[in-house]
This record gives sequence, structure tokens and C-alpha cells, in this order.
Amino acid sequence: MGIVQWDFLSRICLWTLVLYFFALYILTVISLFCFVKRVLDLKADGIVTKEGLYDLHSELSTHEKAVVSAIQSSDIVALKNAYPQFQEFNESHLKREEDVMMPSIKRMMTDKQPLKKYMCKEILPTVTGSPNWEFFIKYANEMLEKYHGGMPRARVFDHALWAAATPEEWKVWNVWIKETLSEKTYSELKDVLP
Repeated sequence: MGIVQWDFLSRICLWTLVLYFFALYILTVISLFCFVKRVLDLKADGIVTKEGLYDLHSELSTHEKAVVSAIQSSDIVALKNAYPQFQEFNESHLKREEDVMMPSIKRMMTDKQPLKKYMCKEILPTVTGSPNWEFFIKYANEMLEKYHGGMPRARVFDHALWAAATPEEWKVWNVWIKETLSEKTYSELKDVLP
């Protein structure tokens, strides 16, 4: 096999692995956020449906399928075109979800709705038993620490996990978090936990 052929094949293999792990992460996020959205729709006057957040996932799926198709057909040119489009749309859809969901959650907190109960009883159980849960926690921490935007995103995420976890769950999750975060960020997390 020539060097050019091997280079092409190695790139396809690498992209396939990257997308496999990315797909595991996305499936966990989608599962989690589907239930967050469902709870918000039920508890926050149908805000998710009214704001069209469910519809965004149909369009996102189109972009995901283009990336998968390019990989399956070993078409680097198609992949170079499809992935940036997917990435741009995915980031804009996540921003839109955040813009709608965070004010709703803040209002629910102000109204003293039992958010911890919703998270612990209705949302987290849908994903914590998944074989992808460890990967999700580690990948989320890695990305939130790396792309912090000047905010303590990893610490806030992990503090929320701690608040929702049973003591037994936290013992396991904490190990994954410690393995993933830098010593500095992990120390900042420990400083805010009792």
C-alpha cells in the first residue's frame, strides 16, 4: 500500500474514532437535554416548544447525517464541507438552547420549584446508568475546562453533579472528574464542596 493510500486511510480511521466518541457524547447530551427540555416544558409553560428548541434538533440531525455519510463513503472533500457546517450549526443551536433554558431555570429557582428533585428523580436517572456516562462526565469536564470563556464552567457543572448525586454516585464520579481536570481546577471544585 502506498504512502498516499495509507495517509488517506489513517485519516478516515482517525475521523471515524473521533466521531464515534463524539457520537457517544452527543447521545448522552441529547438524552439528558431531552429530559431537561421535557421537564422545562411541563414546569415552565411549554417554553421549549414555544421557542422551537425541539425543531433545532431536526436540522442538527441533517448536519450530523451529512458528516456520517461523508465518513461512511470515505469522502474527505465531503467531510471537509460537512463538518464545519455541522460544527457551526451545533454551536449556534447550543447557544440558542442556553439563551432560552437558563432564564427559565432561573425563574423556576426564584419561584422555589424543586429543581434538585426534578434533576435527581426525572432527568439524571435517564442517563446515569448508561455505559457512556463515564465518557460523558470526562469529556464534558475536559471541554468545559478548556473552553471556559472566562467562567468556571467545569466547576459549576461538577458542583451541580455533586448536588444531584447520591453519596455512592459521587464517590465514582469524583474519581472520573479528578482524573480529567487539571490540579488547579479540581482544587477550585474541592474549595466549593462541603
